[in-house]
Amino acid sequence: MLGLAYGDLLQGKAYRARSVRLSRPSFDALVNRDRPRPPFVKSPLMVHEALAAIRQPLQVDRLMITNGNVRYCERTAWSRPGCADVRAVSLSVEGLANRAQAAAAILLRGQGDLMDAGTLKVVMSIPITPPDFSFHYSGSLSMMDLTRLDGFLDIAEHTRIKSGSAQEAGVRH
Repeated sequence: MLGLAYGDLLQGKAYRARSVRLSRPSFDALVNRDRPRPPFVKSPLMVHEALAAIRQPLQVDRLMITNGNVRYCERTAWSRPGCADVRAVSLSVEGLANRAQAAAAILLRGQGDLMDAGTLKVVMSIPITPPDFSFHYSGSLSMMDLTRLDGFLDIAEHTRIKSGSAQEAGVRH
């Protein structure tokens, strides 16, 4: 961390830093699809809701992640999980805060290697204090052999890709 506001932190007034750098972090998620979701279970918080739930002011001017790994897995009854991996993740986040002007937004740029087969890139602009959860994003996927997704699709979606490749893909919203 650089530029940490120690006084505010020690007094419990605020969490502020100019920059935070993380090297080689790992994030794993396992979704258990054995049973249907119980009714009336509260949905997880969206980004702006999670930030607003932090009582003290939070401000990180820049968060940088290098060489990270993300693994998303789904499991059904009595099976091993189907997993999708994104490796060599690099991420840059600017303007991470929970209190800001109405027009302020968090800017996220990232990329990583999807299933060691294609480069996935994403750019997001996430408003800090939206009246509803809305954000703008764009992304792309480089050329890749789509059969590399079978390790996930076969178990999680009971689907296999016999052959095929993506030349490129993109989305903008």
